Amino acid sequence: MHQGSTVSSDQLLQLARQAVRQGDQQTAHQLCVQLTRADPTNEPAWLWRASTSESVDETIAALSAVVAQDPSNVVVRRMLQHLMGLRLQRDAFVGYVAESDQSYRIYLPPELTIEHPKDRIPAEPFPPARSALTASTLRWLGWSIIGLIPSGLGTLICAPMAVATALKLLRSRPGSADRQRALIVLALAIGLWFIALTFALIFLLHLS
Repeated sequence: MHQGSTVSSDQLLQLARQAVRQGDQQTAHQLCVQLTRADPTNEPAWLWRASTSESVDETIAALSAVVAQDPSNVVVRRMLQHLMGLRLQRDAFVGYVAESDQSYRIYLPPELTIEHPKDRIPAEPFPPARSALTASTLRWLGWSIIGLIPSGLGTLICAPMAVATALKLLRSRPGSADRQRALIVLALAIGLWFIALTFALIFLLHLS
């Protein structure tokens, strides 16, 4: 495609984005349809077409076009799998058309034919998987709680270890879930250490 067409496509896509920001979904969708018909390899236009369409089938077709060009796009593939699941709940009929090494070409009534990847993207685990460092941090916190019995001496040793591993976890640039766990462990371990210190002092006073 020559330079003028590329600039024209960029301008149309910009107009579509502006229409979305102004709440004019219909105009944005029409522009995206025009773009994808003129250039079926325009991946951003397909994504905007998917997001502005009011039809599940058209959204599936648009996402399928994106995956056909970029099979490594995990986010779009998950969206496609989810919508295909919803579509098949409504109508479980799927017609086999053809296949390649990477995808099936399937027909969904009344008039939708798409390419769908053969391999599925595994669902993200819930709750999120914990790293070894996170597990160690939580383990030290557990020992800190147990260490309060009977006199808090075990907590005086374990709580600083929980704080140290929590700080190490925070320095490792964890995900949001592990970061939240580390902050909670940090606060609890410090609180437990002061409680244990009180218990230990009371215990020593009883011994004297």
